[in-house]
Amino acid sequence: MGLARVQACDSVAVNTDKSHYLAVWEFQVRLEAQPQFDAIYGPEGDWSHLFRQSPDYRGTQLFRDIERAGRCLTFDRWTSRDAFHQFKKDHQADHDAFDNDANL
Repeated sequence: MGLARVQACDSVAVNTDKSHYLAVWEFQVRLEAQPQFDAIYGPEGDWSHLFRQSPDYRGTQLFRDIERAGRCLTFDRWTSRDAFHQFKKDHQADHDAFDNDANL
């Protein structure tokens, strides 16, 4: 059984300026799975270790909703939209494995 349900199939992305791209992922995490989820999707977790293979990756932040239990967001920062999508394309199997593990 997975850790969380991904609320959106694709990330929501925001171009914050010419050299910054933010991919936002929303998860609904079972409360008992929160520690494991944090370890995988937090700034030092497996998720960010995968992305660190790219020189265009700038870091991940993990946020918890204080009003809706179990709702978490990850903010992944990249140098550009193209860099993010190229990395996903080049590492599709690894990226998909996270989605498969996270889903209930």
